[in-house]
Amino acid sequence: MRDAWEARQGREKEQHVDAPERETSQASQDLAARLREAAEGIDPDALADRAAALREGREAEERHQAQEVAREQERVKELERQQEIEREAYRDRGHDIER
Repeated sequence: MRDAWEARQGREKEQHVDAPERETSQASQDLAARLREAAEGIDPDALADRAAALREGREAEERHQAQEVAREQERVKELERQQEIEREAYRDRGHDIER
């Protein structure tokens, strides 16, 4: 009885292994066919134009961000220059002399 049960279990395992492999293979083939069909409807020139537009937009945004950073750095430098001028004026009025 035990031998018969183990033999049956072994057959079930083999059947379950084969079925998913076939299903997976068929699903893969179906997916590949759908992808090929979808790719046929793509206009390469339109795709290239869209990619170029996206790239140009990204580059413009990067330039804008770089300009913003440069303006902020210039603002900080100007603020530091103003603070230095104020410190020098304060010293010139004699407030920085230690007694």
